[in-house]
Amino acid sequence: MTSTAPRRKVLISGAGIAGPALAYWLNRHGHEVTVVEKAARAAGRGRRRGARRGGRRTAGRTGARR
Repeated sequence: MTSTAPRRKVLISGAGIAGPALAYWLNRHGHEVTVVEKAARAAGRGRRRGARRGGRRTAGRTGARR
């Protein structure tokens, strides 16, 4: 027996590094995702100082890292 989760509409508040990364993975798993940001421009890179290797690797895989 296979169970599938229902497709959900998800609203993510914040377009720093975590918001778009979460949106990427939720969308990839079939959810409808909207990201909102109160700033005029998304930060894009977020706070990269002190990022551990695993975090940088994940950012690279999701396209969030330049």
